[in-house]
Amino acid sequence: MNCKRIKELITTGYIDGEINVELQKEVEQHLNTCSQCRHFEQVLRQTAIEPFKNVEEVKPPQSVWNKIKETIAKEKRAEELPLGLRDRIHAIFSVGKPVFAVVTVITVILMTMVFTRLPFNSQKVVSGYLEEQAEFLGYLDTDAAGSYDTDYMDLDTSIEQYFF
Repeated sequence: MNCKRIKELITTGYIDGEINVELQKEVEQHLNTCSQCRHFEQVLRQTAIEPFKNVEEVKPPQSVWNKIKETIAKEKRAEELPLGLRDRIHAIFSVGKPVFAVVTVITVILMTMVFTRLPFNSQKVVSGYLEEQAEFLGYLDTDAAGSYDTDYMDLDTSIEQYFF
């Protein structure tokens, strides 16, 4: 075995005596031949195992255990009960951050589309207004019979002829 695997075994089970006998023998053989891993095992024992070797086990009072058991039982009963209306509504309408981000992007795209189309709509309004003004100007130069008095006008361009 390589040193990396031996160090992993030392930290996960060898020190505690939790690995099987075969792996324990392999680790011990490696420790006999590798000074780096042997030093690693000694330092780990001194810092992580030895300080806690003589610590006495403290058991909490029975009342603490009873409260823990009651809390666990309440949580199990709550999980078994059918969802209430509030919980159902929350489950339906609760959305995660990715969903919120997607909705925001779609909203921005739709708003951009709406605002980019507004100038086209206002162009129709402006052209309608110009047509009304041209018609109004055309009525200013008509006589009582409704015919245009164009004697005083010099209509050189086609646009002038169109409007008058």
